[in-house]
Amino acid sequence: VTGVQTCALPILLISATISAVLFGLVHLGNRVEGFNPKPVYCQAIFTTVMGFILSYIKDNTNLSVVWLSHYIHNFVAMRIH
Repeated sequence: VTGVQTCALPILLISATISAVLFGLVHLGNRVEGFNPKPVYCQAIFTTVMGFILSYIKDNTNLSVVWLSHYIHNFVAMRIH
C-alpha cells in the first residue's frame, strides 16, 4: 500500500459523505405545506443512502454509469407511481 492510496481513502469517504448528505438535503425541497412530510423525509433518507451507493459506483466506474443508474431509477419510479 502506497502513501497515496492510504491518504486517498479518507478523502473519498469525506467527499462521498458530503455529496450523499447534500443529495438527500436537496430532496427536502419536495416538501409541500399542508401535506404529510413523512414521505419527503423518507425520500431524503433514501436519497442520502443512494448518494453513497452512487458515489461508490462513480469511484469504481465513471460518471456516465451514475447518470444512467439515476435516470433508470427515476424512470422506473415514475412508472410505478
